[in-house]
Amino acid sequence: MTNGQRLMAVLLCSTPVILLIWGCSQQPQAAQTQAAQESLDIAVTMSAEEDAEQVEALLTEAIERDGLETDQWTDAVFRRAQVRYRLQKYDEALADLEELEPGAPDLALLLALRAEILLAAGKTADAKVAAGKARLANPRVKLPRGV
Repeated sequence: MTNGQRLMAVLLCSTPVILLIWGCSQQPQAAQTQAAQESLDIAVTMSAEEDAEQVEALLTEAIERDGLETDQWTDAVFRRAQVRYRLQKYDEALADLEELEPGAPDLALLLALRAEILLAAGKTADAKVAAGKARLANPRVKLPRGV
């Protein structure tokens, strides 16, 4: 078991106790916000080195708790799309990106990831369309090879 996995196990086991104690003195929404933030923080810490399925689960937990600020929620959904892409869950990753597209803070980056996912899914024509849109949004955006 790696250090990251041990940390994760300790945090997951202690979270209900912490939330119970926290809930006694805080409003329910504050506990939700705290729990969502903790899930996001753990997922971000783990994302570079740990099990992608665990990271996906933590990001989903953070997103579904409805306690994140808008920018945190956007970051969590984008990170989950990246993780789902690594897990070859292309349709789910694309669904995450579709959810983010209206009002996306970095549309070019979102479209570049979409192009990369579509290319990996064998949808070259759609990947080229997404890459073209990404170039229009930001001519300097890094795009995957083949589009």
